[in-house]
Amino acid sequence: VKQQRLTEDHTAVNDTLEVARGFISDTERTVAEVDAMVQNVTEYHAAIDGASQKLMEKTERLSLADRDLVQTADDHAEELDRQANELEEDLSASDANGFVQRAISAANVYNNIVKYIDDANITSLTTLNLSQRAEDAITGVNKQLGYLVTQSDNVFKESVSLRSEQIEVESEVADKLKYMEETKETMDKNTKKLSEIVQDISGIQADRTPQRLEFTLKVAEGTLNRSAEVLQTVTPISSKVEEWANNMRNNEYSTAAYEQAVSSAGDAVENLNVLVPELLDKLKVVEEKKPVNNVTTNIMRIRELIAQARSVAKKVS
Repeated sequence: VKQQRLTEDHTAVNDTLEVARGFISDTERTVAEVDAMVQNVTEYHAAIDGASQKLMEKTERLSLADRDLVQTADDHAEELDRQANELEEDLSASDANGFVQRAISAANVYNNIVKYIDDANITSLTTLNLSQRAEDAITGVNKQLGYLVTQSDNVFKESVSLRSEQIEVESEVADKLKYMEETKETMDKNTKKLSEIVQDISGIQADRTPQRLEFTLKVAEGTLNRSAEVLQTVTPISSKVEEWANNMRNNEYSTAAYEQAVSSAGDAVENLNVLVPELLDKLKVVEEKKPVNNVTTNIMRIRELIAQARSVAKKVS
């Protein structure tokens, strides 16, 4: 579930980055258009500044000239103006409509230039507003990216913690499996001992001497000791089985190795179940042949140990 949530967060980050790339691309195109407009406006202003500079230069030159020369130029200008008026009257008499039309066209061209400059200014302001909005959007995207990066770091730290816990659990399971293998070896040894006991008991005959009965008593006592060893081995197995049953209920961890070890232990218990009935039969023969108090007491203790071993075998199987 946490890995799926990490994948979803990663996908959300990629989507946000893709949207941010779109905003940045649009902003770059808008900035390029603004640069082109600014370049055009700059050229217009440069042309106007050039004309103004030339006019100022002419004015300065006129201010430095001789007063008489200026007066002469003024008179000459008046004469030119008079001649221009006369020429205008002559043109009006001959082709007034054509001249006026050309003058109107020239004025319209000038007005169009002024209009283009105004439009360029308006477009520049609009582009500036769009750029500011794009900048605000980029700021918001950066904040969201920062949040997502922080969240991704938290998820990564949590995944590292879970990985450490998994490693610890795997190590614990490996220790349990090793313990089960050692327990199986011990059970195999006890099974062999029980088999030897069965063979010893099978040699008992009803017509043997008291020395044989004493030997039988020793065999029974040895059987008791070996049965006690089996019980000491089986008891921790029962405790571990209950502990594993509690620890391995979590389905996130693999139980294949655990089940294999339990199966091996079950096989050993099956072998034990085969030998135990034979041992019980032989003990019954001993009870019938020589019901001595010590022998009878030992046989009863052996039966109790066998019953406990069977209980453990049921838990393992």
